[in-house]
Amino acid sequence: GDCDTRSVLLFYVLSRFKYDVAILISEQYGHAILGIAGDYSGKYKEYNGIRYFAWETTATNFVPGVLSPDFRMTIGQARTITASPSAPFPVQ
Repeated sequence: GDCDTRSVLLFYVLSRFKYDVAILISEQYGHAILGIAGDYSGKYKEYNGIRYFAWETTATNFVPGVLSPDFRMTIGQARTITASPSAPFPVQ
């Protein structure tokens, strides 16, 4: 699908530019979004003490922390996948 492909692509590119990012996955809703750490507000998933703000990758004009009102997945339902500092790609 589009959501997982875009999330993985952005994860890879942004992590190469030293952004702290994660992929948030809901198996129940079959959806993936990007999580990005930083000075944002709104919806986030905390993982290992870091707040990853939800960033929808399949819709336009969304900023980190803001999800569409039509989005049924809650952030609490998301599973988090991140990269370890030594890994070039998501692990765990």
